[in-house]
Amino acid sequence: MMFELKNYAGGLALALVASFVATADAKAACTVAAGQNVTNTQKAWPGNAYHEALRNAYAEDRCEITLDLHTGGDGCGTNSGTNHITVKTYTSGNNYKRTYHVFNYTMQDANGVTRQCSTY
Repeated sequence: MMFELKNYAGGLALALVASFVATADAKAACTVAAGQNVTNTQKAWPGNAYHEALRNAYAEDRCEITLDLHTGGDGCGTNSGTNHITVKTYTSGNNYKRTYHVFNYTMQDANGVTRQCSTY
């Protein structure tokens, strides 16, 4: 009986640790401004954006999607289209830092990693 309780306690501890890790990952995101219609796929784009500063802002919950999918601007490549979302980033003190445009297609960064096209 004591052995069964130890196994149960160990499994419970492992499950708690796993849930904390999953919760921490799930919290990384940009907020979405009121009135913007953004899909879950589009919400994830800044987390894998070409610009490291945008990825960091996403991981630290310091960004906001201010415009849902729209056209315009200059994308990352020729003939790739201009559909994008607009994302504002903020400092740790909640001051505006920079606005990025995250497009609906990917590209390879200098290390060969596939990233979401982003410009500013």
